[in-house]
Amino acid sequence: MQKSSPEASPSGPTEEGTEDHEAEGTTSARSFAYEERFPDAQSAFGLDLSPPDAAASSTLVFLDTSALLLLYDATEAAARAALDAFGRLREDTRLIVPGHAAREYAVVRSHKITDLYDDLSRQVRPPALPKRAGAFSNRALVESLGHADRLNELRQQIAALTEAYQHEARTLMGELEAWAGDDFISEAYSALFEGEAVQDLDATVRDVTAEVQRRDDISRPPATSTAARTRTPLGTC
Repeated sequence: MQKSSPEASPSGPTEEGTEDHEAEGTTSARSFAYEERFPDAQSAFGLDLSPPDAAASSTLVFLDTSALLLLYDATEAAARAALDAFGRLREDTRLIVPGHAAREYAVVRSHKITDLYDDLSRQVRPPALPKRAGAFSNRALVESLGHADRLNELRQQIAALTEAYQHEARTLMGELEAWAGDDFISEAYSALFEGEAVQDLDATVRDVTAEVQRRDDISRPPATSTAARTRTPLGTC
């Protein structure tokens, strides 16, 4: 009987599958990443798993660009409530805005104002008013049924209300043109984010990317799906 060649029946683990399922008896490289999280291995058995409510009063809060811009899409009441919350955090010196977020906010905020201005400009274009009763086909029938006068009356009301709406919109557009960062949100931010509230990160994009990966490594739950070996580990971002 001819012996099978090594190529025909590989004895070792194939390259496929080694990424998600390591050979038994080996130590995962990820386990070494947990040493940073638990320098003292014994401390892993004394974790405090209570709700994080208590820690909420002492944690630092970092606002990214999306958080800074979120207030512009909220109601005025919600925006002012958020500013009040930011103010309390600032008093406790627990509010920080990264420098790159502040710069991006300054650029994108102008786009927000421009979008509003463009939206208003579309509202002040000449409107398509309803037809006069005399412009309908079969005018005699419209007049004979007694609706012509009422249609014309409503058309005049619509025209008057449209003119008033457009006047108000143009007034608002004029105020937007005169803005120089003095809307109530920008003014509040200017007062809140003084001194050390804005901090530049001493890191490059590569550094930040590596840090995100590191944090993902040390926080991913040590479990995998039992349904299929090739599935992504549970907890993967």
